[in-house]
Amino acid sequence: MTSKTSVVTNRIVADVPTEYPGLGFEDYAAALTDAIAAADRPQFTVGLYGKWGSGKSSLLKAMNRILEADANVITVEFDAWRYQRSQEIVIPLLHAVFSAVQKTNDHALARAVGRLLRAFGVSLGFKIPVVGIEFSAADVRAAWDEESSPPVTLDDAFARPFEELRRVGEALDGRRIVVFVDDLDRCTTENVVGMLESINVITDVAGFVFVLALDYDVVTQAVQKRYPHANGHEFIEKIIQVPFRIPSAMTTAPGALEALVPGFSGLRHLEGLTIELEDAIEIAFRGNPRSVKRFVNALTLLMRILESRRAQFNAQLLTRILRKAVTAARSYPSTPATSRRTTPASSRRPLAAESSARAAVSRAAVSAAAASRRRSCSTTSLARHADVSATSPPTGDSIGG
Repeated sequence: MTSKTSVVTNRIVADVPTEYPGLGFEDYAAALTDAIAAADRPQFTVGLYGKWGSGKSSLLKAMNRILEADANVITVEFDAWRYQRSQEIVIPLLHAVFSAVQKTNDHALARAVGRLLRAFGVSLGFKIPVVGIEFSAADVRAAWDEESSPPVTLDDAFARPFEELRRVGEALDGRRIVVFVDDLDRCTTENVVGMLESINVITDVAGFVFVLALDYDVVTQAVQKRYPHANGHEFIEKIIQVPFRIPSAMTTAPGALEALVPGFSGLRHLEGLTIELEDAIEIAFRGNPRSVKRFVNALTLLMRILESRRAQFNAQLLTRILRKAVTAARSYPSTPATSRRTTPASSRRPLAAESSARAAVSRAAVSAAAASRRRSCSTTSLARHADVSATSPPTGDSIGG
């Protein structure tokens, strides 16, 4: 039984955040963390702006990895979406800070953050889910330790969090707590605004730095929905003092496709097409890492299916494969022609982008076929020169041999 060499050597790519994202993100992470660590007054919020799948989570993880090694910094990772059912998201946020501080074995700071957490619980005065445990205002009052007496008036209840926050700043003694908040733009409108307002309160004291990964447009719309008469842009600008828009990965890093998806060149029928295919992918996905991975996964699967059917690859087939992969990765439903007249122009942009992408991948496929023909002609010429018989095994560019 003869073995057949597969034309598809790369595998499905997992879409998970990584501490080492590549694509030039290390430079961004280094610059941002240097600014945070060197700040004379750590009392600000950084906004990492990017669309769905642009690499925000990976940039957060890269920054966290760098700052973890700094003895003067306590890092906290907080996935806001996990707590979107919370009535007051500030409670699980502060609990995450408390848990991180506990790991430092700084008991004085841990007590200060614990009192801050309790003070917020008392001031809110209703049941709040915190890491799977529910407690009421009465439970919180009972938990006050000897160093902290419960508030006796409503004014005390609302003033206490600010007092405890000041004590946390004193206990930090020049250090800083850096909180990385991810997936805020996936939360409910109430929690998006609630988180921003809570951050505005907490950063009233030096020692706290927040790094928010978010889709600026989504968060702006949430603010506008919560406060119809407010300006969403101005609201966010007051809270986020250091904005950073994540550049398109594919346009800022040469060879980014191979860096993002190691082994992509293992699709042997696409050999020599790195430039053409990167151009097509850039048009289709605008450098969005998640969409690129989806495209490569769809392309890998389609080529494996065709390989199992002993398909003969040519320009027409490669065009169909690449177009189908683009469509599968974009996942935009088709729009009936009758409804396009009433569809806003902004909603039609994805369709226009897909049309451009289809044209680009068609050009890439034609180049693939031309390259394949050149290799085939070269192989045939060599075979004739060496007087190789017509019964010789097919070349590696043939399927189903």
